[in-house]
Amino acid sequence: MTTEEGAWSEERAVRYDQARAALLNLIGACSGYLAAEPGQPDLVAERREAEDRLLGLEVGDDEAMDDAAVYAAGRLADLERRLLTIGDMEVLRIGCAFYEDEGAILNEIHATGLSQEKFYQRLNALLDTEKALAFDPVNVNRLRRLRDERTDRRSR
Repeated sequence: MTTEEGAWSEERAVRYDQARAALLNLIGACSGYLAAEPGQPDLVAERREAEDRLLGLEVGDDEAMDDAAVYAAGRLADLERRLLTIGDMEVLRIGCAFYEDEGAILNEIHATGLSQEKFYQRLNALLDTEKALAFDPVNVNRLRRLRDERTDRRSR
């Protein structure tokens, strides 16, 4: 094997590893979103497509490696634009839940790793996003309405 052939093989191996890593990141993101919010058929299909591309990936197929890397990066960026992060889902879950006493909600807030002030700032910011509305329209609209009522009472 010549030095040129060795460099070519090494370059292909690096490209293969990059494409494989990008697909695995996409599969992991889909799995994470599905664990937080099961039953989203578009995510199941997205994960299956990425898994199929991963299984069909071969070191010698330069075009397939490049396509897989570009596909995975684009789909991952789309998921991140379209969906809430798992942390945001948790903030919304806590914010939307009904608690018998204030201690229970404070324990939940503490478990997120956020201070009470940062938690409510993040929740209020989330309530204004389309992502949150798409995720849980009934509860987000309820929390928006309650927030608006509190604001109106304070301004009087």
